[in-house]
Amino acid sequence: MVLGFPIRWVHIDALGLIFVYALIVFTWLGNLYALHSKSRLTAFAAAAYAGSSVGAVLAGDFLSLFFFWELMAVFSAILIWNPARSRSLGALLRYAAVHLIGGLFFFSAVIFIQLQGGASLSELAEDSPARWMLLAAFLVNAAIPPFHAWLPDAYPEGTPEGSVFLSGYTTKVAVYAFARCFAGSDILIGLGATAAVYGVVYALMENDMRKLLAYHIICQVGYMLCGIGLGTEQGINAASAHAVGNILFKGLLFMATGAILHRCGTAKLSDLGGLGKQMRLLLGLYLAGALAISGMPGLNGYISKGMLLQALAQQHETLIEWVLLAAAAGTFFSIGLKLAYFAFWGTASEKKKAPGTEPVPVNMYAAMILTTALCAAAGLFPDFFYGLLPFPVDFDAFQINSILGSLQLLAGTGVTFAVAGKLLKVKPELNLDIDWFYRKGAGWILTRVCRPLGEFHMQVQSRWTAMIEEMNGVLDPVRFWKAFNPMEFPLLFFTAGFLLVTVIFLAGR
Repeated sequence: MVLGFPIRWVHIDALGLIFVYALIVFTWLGNLYALHSKSRLTAFAAAAYAGSSVGAVLAGDFLSLFFFWELMAVFSAILIWNPARSRSLGALLRYAAVHLIGGLFFFSAVIFIQLQGGASLSELAEDSPARWMLLAAFLVNAAIPPFHAWLPDAYPEGTPEGSVFLSGYTTKVAVYAFARCFAGSDILIGLGATAAVYGVVYALMENDMRKLLAYHIICQVGYMLCGIGLGTEQGINAASAHAVGNILFKGLLFMATGAILHRCGTAKLSDLGGLGKQMRLLLGLYLAGALAISGMPGLNGYISKGMLLQALAQQHETLIEWVLLAAAAGTFFSIGLKLAYFAFWGTASEKKKAPGTEPVPVNMYAAMILTTALCAAAGLFPDFFYGLLPFPVDFDAFQINSILGSLQLLAGTGVTFAVAGKLLKVKPELNLDIDWFYRKGAGWILTRVCRPLGEFHMQVQSRWTAMIEEMNGVLDPVRFWKAFNPMEFPLLFFTAGFLLVTVIFLAGR
């Protein structure tokens, strides 16, 4: 019991277990990658973040899910803090403000559900107002447009080790929550397809390697939501498989770019070039992750994307299928070709910073090698992987048509890059996203809303006080009403709420 409400801390089934296995394995790989780090705060926050993520996946009801959900937000915020980057504090504050809003939606839904007698995660009524509150809260953590800007704003600001952990937990737990509570909701298909395209478009324009990868988290989560929105067994299988695969290959990509940042001191493509000759092993490991996320046969991304495309075809979602194929081409173009070319093969000009000499620790390489091995094992021997999925699998990964189709997509994208890639340039520019509105809007709210409300509150308070002073009668009741002004407190909290969110946003600008 919590505050008089019954709570179920643990619920175990096949859907939850595959996420738990993936999160635990990734935690071990992340700890190996960060073994050289001397930061106790990072180690503590990463362990607590991982533990709260597993707790959220195993939660048996909305109250316990909310508890671990908020713990994830707290400990992930700690990982964003990076003493070496002055911008990280602002990103942390904006991250906290956005997740505070998402948490308020979730908390409101939990209170409503509990007052209605409670419900398990799979028993939420279709017409319940709490359903829409939960949808908003889940969309925030899943970083689905237009609730996404916190992710590319915050994840690139952490330490190399912190960003690896950040890439694996919050959005995947949100995907699990969608699968548990919103399977079969048609709205998720449209939202997922939009996220897939949106993430790719911004990744194509991005100069910062880690920010480019952050936009691709949005893109890949979009794939997962499409599978969940189908609501079929094969759709849920595909979404779960892609979530697990994304934890691995996206973690590998963040590990590789983190190693570059560790050595060179920068993650800007405009400041890099020619690293392939100096870091051949890292180049090979990075390409493994890039090919996995792009759907190369023999790697895990090919399996999960193939399952999703088949599930879409079975439900005659031809348009969504073509949208995701276009997003897959954009993924290979931006991660497998653009980033790899400008970081590893591009010629370092005199204007670019000289490559650093800080050696990459052995434990970083060990973590990347093991992650690559897992990506390959799941792609080459998928039967074991199929056994972990929540439903029986009806998918033949090694059909010649599927293999040739994937290779044709990659080859066509490669030819396009070879022809048009010379026109592609990386520039040290800031790409505006939706967060521009709330960064600038915070100042507007302060001057146009909060200050007038504050002045109005002061006027009401002064008039109320003057009225009391003019009153004749019993003194004690007057003092009581003066101390507990019924008009004062709602206005005070209303003004304070606006000021709190506004101050957080302004501090993070």
